[in-house]
Amino acid sequence: MYLTDDRSTTIAERRAARGSRKHSPKIWRVMMFLKQSFSRPLTLRDAAAQVDLHPDYLSRRFKFENGVGFHEYLLMLRLRHATTMLVTSTKSIKEISYEVGFRAPEVFSKAFTRCFSCPPRTYREHNLVPDGPRSLDDSLSMAALSGSNPLCDSAEIADCLADCGEDE
Repeated sequence: MYLTDDRSTTIAERRAARGSRKHSPKIWRVMMFLKQSFSRPLTLRDAAAQVDLHPDYLSRRFKFENGVGFHEYLLMLRLRHATTMLVTSTKSIKEISYEVGFRAPEVFSKAFTRCFSCPPRTYREHNLVPDGPRSLDDSLSMAALSGSNPLCDSAEIADCLADCGEDE
């Protein structure tokens, strides 16, 4: 099935359209490489070299199998890790931005704000409890129990990534 670049569809819709097909071994290896290395500067060329594929072919194949492009997937990994760190650590936003692989805190804040419609500081303040950081699961569970959605619900990361591009 051919997946279009229609940015109005969510990642979940793209995956559903793709069906239950598993990832090819090389795409799976690239995904594992990204999960292990997302905190350092990565390029499509780096990932392609890991699996002996041409970067253009890897880009097309990655998007076909995942429903999102290489850079969107990398951004998703970085932002997902950042949301966890924002609610579970006391590190500064600047430290978190570097730790999840952004070269500049401004780029991190811009990408985070575009995807969550709120800056990282607001996300952190909204998801912290009075006695300190809590886990991401606790944050989402409390919102579900109260019947309200957090201002910046991290469970919606997959939906917002269709509209996010990589700024790096």
